[in-house]
Amino acid sequence: AAGYTASGAPYYRDSSSLYYIYWDPNCNAGSEPAAWIVSPKQPSTSASSDLDGDGQCKFIAYIDSEDSSSPPLGTNTWRVLCDGSFTDNDLTLARPSPPPPPSPPAPPSSPP
Repeated sequence: AAGYTASGAPYYRDSSSLYYIYWDPNCNAGSEPAAWIVSPKQPSTSASSDLDGDGQCKFIAYIDSEDSSSPPLGTNTWRVLCDGSFTDNDLTLARPSPPPPPSPPAPPSSPP
């Protein structure tokens, strides 16, 4: 996780992109359901809802979810913004692979 929001939910950012994935209990501080969101805006770590602070539900993609512990792993149908409207698209998420173990140290050289 890149960090945690006020609810304790993790948020993520892929180092190769400009997008964040985070769980928002309510994206506009109104009556919207909780969801995992893909957005170019970093989520607030102090707000309890509307984590992008815009008072609206504006983002790239979302999936409704009451589970704040992790975005749904595997392939799931997310609503993705395409040409101005949301369409269903399969998105596959997986935990990153652990880094490989370090190489063993080189043996000491023998004196001549």
